[in-house]
Amino acid sequence: MPLITCPDCGHQVSDRASFCPNCGCPSSAWQIIVGIPSSLRVGQRFTMGNWGGEPIEWRVLQVSGSRAYVISVCGLDCVQFNASQDKGNSWCRSDLKAWLENTFLPGAFSPSERAAIQEVTCLSIEEVKSLFLNDDDRSCRPTEFAVQRGISKGNPTGGCWWWLRSPGKDGPGCAACVVFDGMVSTYGWRVDSSSDAVRPALWLNL
Repeated sequence: MPLITCPDCGHQVSDRASFCPNCGCPSSAWQIIVGIPSSLRVGQRFTMGNWGGEPIEWRVLQVSGSRAYVISVCGLDCVQFNASQDKGNSWCRSDLKAWLENTFLPGAFSPSERAAIQEVTCLSIEEVKSLFLNDDDRSCRPTEFAVQRGISKGNPTGGCWWWLRSPGKDGPGCAACVVFDGMVSTYGWRVDSSSDAVRPALWLNL
């Protein structure tokens, strides 16, 4: 289940909770900020950009000096890692990386927003294991636009599979991913799968 940081005590709380169990702060106080906040903390959420007619909500995973690492809260689109298994599972040469840089980045953000973006990528196996608390925290739902584009919902709660940038251990035709319940699949899935979500991650200059 996705978590959000309580603005009063910093406790990680389910985004479906009506109040923080640690300090009692009501969920009505958990406002999502529009645009990059002047200061960021891990767990904070804000909206920036637009994809498929929907504002993009981001979650802060890491703050390092004058940079912040953020990830979309939802799966935003249905994109193949590579159109063909023959292309292998190298991230640097992948169709997904090219799509993020050449289609998503200019299409989702204004020039002023793009000026703050240092890099657009997907998480690695190491990052997705260290920057989330558990499987529930990693589990992600697709946007309505992503569903229309072909995302497969894997369970009754509506979770979806989403790509990582690491190669899968099941051969050169597989890329690592996170499955619908938030479990990390290091063996991966076929790079030409047309039902997996892309959950972009951004390095932002603050």
